[in-house]
Amino acid sequence: REMRVVNGRVSVAQNNGKITDASDSDAWTFTVGGGGGQVNLVIDRTEYVGGSMLDVDAELRDSRGRTLERSNERASRRARINRNVAAGSYTLVIRGGAEGTPSNGFSSYGSMGNYGISGTVANVGPTPPPATPVPGADYLTLRGNSG
Repeated sequence: REMRVVNGRVSVAQNNGKITDASDSDAWTFTVGGGGGQVNLVIDRTEYVGGSMLDVDAELRDSRGRTLERSNERASRRARINRNVAAGSYTLVIRGGAEGTPSNGFSSYGSMGNYGISGTVANVGPTPPPATPVPGADYLTLRGNSG
């Protein structure tokens, strides 16, 4: 599925997905051009009907698969990634999260549902080759449009 960053903006209407079970994850790839730029993303559940229980857990990885930032906000079901990055290829991995323990919170077992990504990616570069694969992830590519 083709995803887009238009004039540096990421919109939920064009960037959304669904976590279907505890082992599911989605991986979104994008490139930041020469000079680097700011990545500022909010990943939030978009479905509230039918008892959506998605607690978003998001991770930003570099092209070597190293985690640069991870977000699973406590007492909130969204995640936020806000980081200055160097030029290069990046992967945003989204999965269902957990909070606390099953007896005092919840596990990731029922953390599933629809989500959307919004925010900005500065200095979007051309579509990258795939970054380090995330086992079991469904890959989606963000394509930039600077004009």
